[in-house]
Amino acid sequence: MHGDLESLASVTETTPLGVLLRPLTEPVVAGSGRRVRGLRPWSAEDGAMLRCVSQGEFLLHGFRNRDVRQALYPATEDKTEQRRQASQVTRRLALLRAHGLIVKVQKTHRYQLSAEGRRVTTALLNAEAADVNALAAAAAA
Repeated sequence: MHGDLESLASVTETTPLGVLLRPLTEPVVAGSGRRVRGLRPWSAEDGAMLRCVSQGEFLLHGFRNRDVRQALYPATEDKTEQRRQASQVTRRLALLRAHGLIVKVQKTHRYQLSAEGRRVTTALLNAEAADVNALAAAAAA
């Protein structure tokens, strides 16, 4: 219940989108000291990942690599392909974690969106779904 209220509260955020994107698109240094590329929220891969991890079904219990892999890729019985997909998801989770958008749930294999992650994904998904003509008409009124 508490997570639902936080998620709804993030919808009313008034921070300009440009302020949110600036740090995300720049490289960061992860906790291990490795440099991690900037996030590209409008690219197909990063956008799909952000949409996937922001699904409501993952809000309470979090998500695992397997959950994300099943959402992003078609089902396959080929073990080599499953390992390749799992590796790609692992790298993308590391990217989101380095940028502070997800946090690991202690003593599990699960991750959850951080408070910042909920705020950012809500803003990005709303910006992606916005109708430019409707926004322009509202601004002119």
